[in-house]
Amino acid sequence: MVSETTSRAVFIESVVVFLQKYGFDGVDIHWLYPGMRGGLSTDRIFFVLLLRELRGSLDEHGLLLSVAVGSAKTQVPIAYNIPEISSSVHYIVLLTHSYHGDWENFTGINAPLYPQETDKSEVDLYDNVNWTVNHWIAHKAEREKLIIGIATFGRNWILEDPMVCLFLP
Repeated sequence: MVSETTSRAVFIESVVVFLQKYGFDGVDIHWLYPGMRGGLSTDRIFFVLLLRELRGSLDEHGLLLSVAVGSAKTQVPIAYNIPEISSSVHYIVLLTHSYHGDWENFTGINAPLYPQETDKSEVDLYDNVNWTVNHWIAHKAEREKLIIGIATFGRNWILEDPMVCLFLP
């Protein structure tokens, strides 16, 4: 949808109509990692075009645009053009959760504020809210637009050995 000018225009018009019909004051676009997870490498570029065009249309109607973005260090540089996103939206919601989960072979805190003493690798040092916020700021996200998304959920594991505790294999 994002790669075609006409498709973007149809989407944008339908968003505006929907927001006005139901009395919303804006829209939050939540696209985790454009250009990844089966997407096209050009999605990163077209994502920014979509946001710019959507912002222009929403501004005409006094409506807001926010974007929810992922936080994984290895994926953010591939998926998001941070300065362009920042200049195209009213707010950026940083999804600061799911730093650890059942895809790993150890337990961990879902949304740690800072690196943990038990972090095992260099990558683990980036799996926290503090790193995510500072990364976006360092890459030209406007501070006043950043919103930290707070996890209101937890993750659980079924341990092979009940004597195994937090951060152990």
